[in-house]
Amino acid sequence: MPKHPLPREEEAGSASKTKPMRRHVLAILVVLCALAPMGARAAGGEPCVPTPRLPANPVYQAQDKTFGFHDEELVICSPGWSNPTHIAARLWVPSACPGVGKCAGVIIAHGFGFSKELTFSDMLTAARKGLYVLSYDVRGQGSSGGQAEMLGRDDIADQAAILAWWHKNVRPTKTAFYGISQGGWLSWTAAIYNCGAARAAHYDSTIPCDRGGRWIDAIAPMQGPTGYIGDTTCSTFLIEAWFETRMNPAFAQALATWHTNSFKRARTTRTTSCTAKTSV
Repeated sequence: MPKHPLPREEEAGSASKTKPMRRHVLAILVVLCALAPMGARAAGGEPCVPTPRLPANPVYQAQDKTFGFHDEELVICSPGWSNPTHIAARLWVPSACPGVGKCAGVIIAHGFGFSKELTFSDMLTAARKGLYVLSYDVRGQGSSGGQAEMLGRDDIADQAAILAWWHKNVRPTKTAFYGISQGGWLSWTAAIYNCGAARAAHYDSTIPCDRGGRWIDAIAPMQGPTGYIGDTTCSTFLIEAWFETRMNPAFAQALATWHTNSFKRARTTRTTSCTAKTSV
């Protein structure tokens, strides 16, 4: 007990003064919580600095000799659609390929909530087949900045930035896009919106892929394990892609070369993959 307690009327007055203050503090906290995602998407307001590709060096040469390829860790800057951010990526270059050009390549996208490191086994398979291979962390996942959107417009814009960087800095003879789950959806968006530079620039699936320079030659959407819509992932993505193209008849023609392969791993577990050439 204090030695000189406040009179009842003063104590009541003091309590009433604290109520407006609490309301103000609560209002400030609500505003800060609302702004937090915006700050996350902007990556703290810091400018993105892309990683330059380094010429051949002793580290790369040692990796080439030991593993048959070398690993380049990269930062690719994306303007996004609503907010710019940095995209973390890894590029594996087979020892049989020069640093730029003369070999085909594949870009890989991981499943939702995971990272590019989860695709190392697929990257190794591609590199051993003599392909350039780049895997990246989707926005808001892994080491990439920004806010994860779960299949949003920013993801498509980031993909366009990655493809633009890929064709400027790696210049493969052909490019395929391979994805797992979330990456399977991104495989379709690569064919629908980002198959060529002009189409990507205008976000218009009616522009021919070859206008402005073709970016995508084939896609391989994949999801597993799965067991719905006829036990195929291909049909799931096909339904989404059909609406994404606004039911473009040329899209159906592009699927004429589509190949589907299903592998039964267990009675209740199936992994399905599908490949399609992009000709729209």
